[in-house]
Amino acid sequence: NTTQQTKPETLRFIQRCQEKKNRVFSKINPDTVSNRISFPRTMYRVTSPYYAKRVYDRFQMQNGKRVQLPSTWHYHTGLDLYARTGEPIFSMLDGTVAIAENMFYEGGFVAIDHGNQIFTMYMHQSKINVREGQFVRAGELIGLAGATGAATGSHLHLSLYIGGVPLDPMGLLSL
Repeated sequence: NTTQQTKPETLRFIQRCQEKKNRVFSKINPDTVSNRISFPRTMYRVTSPYYAKRVYDRFQMQNGKRVQLPSTWHYHTGLDLYARTGEPIFSMLDGTVAIAENMFYEGGFVAIDHGNQIFTMYMHQSKINVREGQFVRAGELIGLAGATGAATGSHLHLSLYIGGVPLDPMGLLSL
C-alpha cells in the first residue's frame, strides 16, 4: 500500500543499517578462505532459488477504494533454504564475523568476511550465536533459523558476494 507512510524512526533505522553495510562491505581484508567448506544447514531444501524474479503488487487507497498500480520486481540475490525456527545455521567458510545484529530487512543478520571482498550472509535468524570480530571456522554454529526482518516465514536466506557482486551460493555448496 503506497499510501501508508513509513515512520521517521523506521526510516532512520533503515538508513543506519545501510550505512553500516556500506562501511563493512567496502573493506578489503586479507584472505581467510581455506580448503574447509561446510553446508550452512544439516539438511536443506531450496525454497527460493538464486536469481528468481520476484514481483510485488502495489496499490493505493483512493476515496476508500483500492486502486492497483503497476507491479515492481527484482531478482532474488540469495538462496532461501527451508528451516524451522530454532534450527542451526553454520558458517560455510572460515572467516571473521563482520556484522552480527538485527537489521531492518535482514532481521537477525550475520555477515562473514572471508577476505578479498568475499562475504557470506545469513539472514532472518531468530538467534545470533556469534559477535562481530569473532573468527569462525567452516561448520561452526553461528545462529538459529527464524523469520525475522522482511521474511514471510521461517527460513535461511543465504547470500554470497564477491567484490560487491551477488553470486549463487550453490556454487560453493557444490564444491
